[in-house]
Amino acid sequence: MLPPASHTPYLPPHPARGTPYHRYVLLLLPHEDPNAKLSLPSGPLERNDFDVRSFLQEHALRTDGGGAFMWRAVWDEESSRIWREVISGHLFHLIWKSDVDFIVENPEPRYGYLPKPDYYTALKEVKKYT
Repeated sequence: MLPPASHTPYLPPHPARGTPYHRYVLLLLPHEDPNAKLSLPSGPLERNDFDVRSFLQEHALRTDGGGAFMWRAVWDEESSRIWREVISGHLFHLIWKSDVDFIVENPEPRYGYLPKPDYYTALKEVKKYT
């Protein structure tokens, strides 16, 4: 059994509601020295303009061998559960109000257009032919 990786917290894929599908890539690459420990930053890596080739060179990772996996995901109820139980628990705002501390969870983000109102909702419940 492998010990838990304390240097790299795992955040599951969680597409936001209202966004199109997301593409995820997982690369498993061998290291020059299998017993060496990678020196990764303690915080998250910068995602914008991330260069895989420079990351491979900087950390002495090889491209002969290993594996790659790619998948797509869209929002579903599981994404909302991940937001509630994993992400929102770590992201919170502390509000000071009348000498009492309140922790308010960040709401799950929603993107896209607002749903159009259905003006015929009341008519749908009325029987057409009596």
